[in-house]
Amino acid sequence: MVSGDIVIDEMNPEIDKILSVDGEVTLMEATVLEDKVLVDGRMSFKILYASKGESSQVKIQKADTNFKHYVQAPMAVPNMTCKVMPSIETLEYEMVSDKKLKVNAVVTLKTVVYQKCEIETIVDIKGQELQTQKDTMKVCEFVSEDTSKVIVKGNLELPQDKGEFGNILKLSAHVHKKDLLIQDGKLVVNACVLSRVLLKHQRTS
Repeated sequence: MVSGDIVIDEMNPEIDKILSVDGEVTLMEATVLEDKVLVDGRMSFKILYASKGESSQVKIQKADTNFKHYVQAPMAVPNMTCKVMPSIETLEYEMVSDKKLKVNAVVTLKTVVYQKCEIETIVDIKGQELQTQKDTMKVCEFVSEDTSKVIVKGNLELPQDKGEFGNILKLSAHVHKKDLLIQDGKLVVNACVLSRVLLKHQRTS
C-alpha cells in the first residue's frame, strides 16, 4: 500500500466537497536481487474539489509520494532482466481537515524476471541401435513488438433539463472488453472505450 498526504496550498480556499480523487503510478527503477526485485516508484495524486464560501469554485490540488517495495521472485539473481508493470487496484481517501487529505492506494506490481541464453541442443539423430535420453525443454520465442495509435471519436449529449455545456473539469477514458485475434500475420484488437466527463453546465433561463 502507498500512502500520501494532499495538503491544500495556502493561496487556495478550503475544501467543501471532494469531486474526484485520481492517482497515477510511475516506475522509476527496478533492480534484480537474489530471490527478489527492488522496485522504486512514484505515486502522483490529484484531487478535484469544490471550495467553501458563497462563490464556490472548483479547484485542483496535486501531490507526489515516492515508494520502495520488494517483490518476491524465487530463483532470481542479479544481472537478470526484469519487467515491472504497475497498476492501481484501489484508491481511498480520508478527510483529515478542511485543508488536508490522506490518500491510500493499493498498487499491483506485476513482475517478470528472465534471462536470455543460448543453448546447443540435438534435434535429430540417425542410426541403428542408438540409446537416447530425452529431457523436456520449454522455449519462449519473441516474435515482434510494435506500437500503434488509434483515434476514437464519440459524442456526448446533455439531457435538455441540464442546460448547456460549461467548462470541462475532468475527462478520462478506459479501454475494456478487449478481444485479441491473430490473423494473416497481424494482431487484430477489438475493444470498447468508456469515457467519463465531469463538467460544469450552464443553465439557461
